[in-house]
Amino acid sequence: MAVQVNVCGLATIIVAPASGAPLSILGYTQNGAQITLEGYEVRVPGDENGGDDGPPIDIQILGQSARIRLEMTKFDTTVSDMILTRTPGGTLGTPDSVAVPIGTLIFASSQYFRLVIDTTTRPFNFPCVSFVKTPQELNAGTKFQRHIVEVEAFKHPTTGVLWNRTVV
Repeated sequence: MAVQVNVCGLATIIVAPASGAPLSILGYTQNGAQITLEGYEVRVPGDENGGDDGPPIDIQILGQSARIRLEMTKFDTTVSDMILTRTPGGTLGTPDSVAVPIGTLIFASSQYFRLVIDTTTRPFNFPCVSFVKTPQELNAGTKFQRHIVEVEAFKHPTTGVLWNRTVV
């Protein structure tokens, strides 16, 4: 393929609970979805290179995760409320609910979402996304509402997939 300017096209943000419920359109972003892929590693020190103070003698790969930042200016408030609960079984406005008590294991209990960034040329499907770590921001007033959320994606607990191009 040629080196060229690449444009993914309109990004439709789609979510679904891990339970396999149908995908729902959350909305559209202000300037696209920002995706950051982050690798994990352990550096192995060794006397050959000065021990702890020198460069590593090898590096162990420990996997990868992704952070996705969405600044949505057009969104479905019902779907937005679903992700504001932070877990698919959660209750809006109640961080410690009967369905998802504090201490719940997210992967073991399927309390994660699927997130699809559906674009014309390069879609991204993250099958295991957690809304738990970072704050979600909403403004309420006379100006248009914005829902800002940064999520973390991890490899799926059964398939091992961090992301792929599957949209359906």
